[in-house]
Amino acid sequence: MIDAFPDGDWLTMGFDPLKFMSLARKSPKTKIIIAHFGGHRCVDFMMMAKRLPNVYFDCSYSLLYYRGSSVTQNIIYCMQSMGFNRVFYGSDYPDRSINDSLDFSLVEFKKFGINDDNLRKIMGGNFAKLLGLRNEE
Repeated sequence: MIDAFPDGDWLTMGFDPLKFMSLARKSPKTKIIIAHFGGHRCVDFMMMAKRLPNVYFDCSYSLLYYRGSSVTQNIIYCMQSMGFNRVFYGSDYPDRSINDSLDFSLVEFKKFGINDDNLRKIMGGNFAKLLGLRNEE
């Protein structure tokens, strides 16, 4: 799991999605989780992940942090573009309250019309596949 939230510190140190994806390309047998869906750089991460099947995403923190902005819509767009595969919910606990994170995330998912099948993927189905606990459908 790689912390890919582009906060001010990361940005001043040269945060670049290409560096993360280069690591994934050099390690094709290693499953890499991009935490926080790459924040406001989510579209860049998603475009590269479409070529790198070992890259996964969690949406922890970003849905809360960017609420009310277009970034939340972009994260949902990225999930849709990936067919809701290789993406999953994360709470960012203990930094964030599990209840607040879960409640707000569910509101956002419903607001954007994510159906129950795709919600099941996000809320555990995809993670179970990642761990090898569930077969591909």
